[in-house]
Formats: sequence, C-alpha cells, structure tokens
Amino acid sequence: MTSSEHNPFLISPPPGLIPAQKPSAEAVPEKVVDPGDLIGLPPGIAESVTHRVSPAVTPAPAAAAPPAPTVVSPAAAAQTTETPVVPVTARPSRPALLLPHGERVELSATVLLGRDPAASGTWAGAALVPVSDPDKSVSKTHAAVTVGDGGIRIHDLNSTNGTAVIRSDGGVESVESGSSLPVHPGDTISLGQFSILLAV
Repeated sequence: MTSSEHNPFLISPPPGLIPAQKPSAEAVPEKVVDPGDLIGLPPGIAESVTHRVSPAVTPAPAAAAPPAPTVVSPAAAAQTTETPVVPVTARPSRPALLLPHGERVELSATVLLGRDPAASGTWAGAALVPVSDPDKSVSKTHAAVTVGDGGIRIHDLNSTNGTAVIRSDGGVESVESGSSLPVHPGDTISLGQFSILLAV
C-alpha cells in the first residue's frame, strides 16, 4: 500500500513527472599505471634538465678575539722606562794652601814656604812655594808644611819673625822655633805678617 492509500489527502503525480532516481555512485577503483604504458624520454634529455641548486652558504669566519692586554708590573716598567743611573764617586779633595794673591797650592807632598825657599838637608825634594812679602817679615826659608798619616803639620824653620796658627774658632797658637803644630782645614798659618789659609 502506498502512502497515498494510507493518506487520502495526498495526491499521487502522474507517471513520468518524477524523474527516475539514478543509482548511487559507486567508488571508482584506483587505476594502476603499468610501467610499460609510460613513454620514455630520449637519452640526454633527462640529463639536460636544468636543476635549481641553492648556492652553498659559506659560514662567515669567526671574529678574532682581541689580544689580551699586557700587564707590566711597576718594577718591570721602572726597569724598561727609567735610565740607569751610574753612581759617580767624587774624588776626595785634597787640602790646599790659599795664598793672599788667590794662588792655590794643593798639599800632596812637603812644601817649603819663604821669600826665596831652598830645599836642603832634611827638606831635600820638597816643593818650593815662594811668597811675595815686600816688608820682608817672612824669612827666605821660613816654614815647612808636611802631609802624613798624622795629618798636616806646620814646622817653623828657625824663622826671624816666628810662625803662628790661628784656629778656625779664633784661638792663636805660636809654633816654637824648630818645632811643629798640627793644622786643620779652616786654620790660618801666619808667617810674620803674611797669612795663608788651609782649605779643602
């Protein structure tokens, strides 16, 4: 029984107005291609095909590390920048007699003083130092100055007007005839009226 027979209100269309239903599409099986059905390419064509090749990327060289700073110790810097100082040993100055006219006589050996000294006897080989004394208060060979292990000494050679030593502190000591006294730098030797300073 059709639906129109069950429902009297439904009207069935005349035959041919409703198109016949097509059968549902069935799954089409996948076609397998036979390798024999493929067309081969002539030799050389496959090899001539241009392939796009990505350019090789060369990694950039690693940046060189900066050189480590050189650390120089203060002692080493001083040794490389400072000029070495060579100690200079000063030659010890010799004592000398300063005459009133500015003449300087270094005492390296025995010296004879006078207006016209002459070396003889005990004083042979001594250096002769004449002094200018118009008043003739100084004898011809008045005194001798010797230099030795005991220091510097002034000897009176039996002079007419005598010999004296004026100390640096102002004291005065007379040298007895034929005897001697020690003298030191800063002392003054008096021959009559003629004065000689002992200096260094």
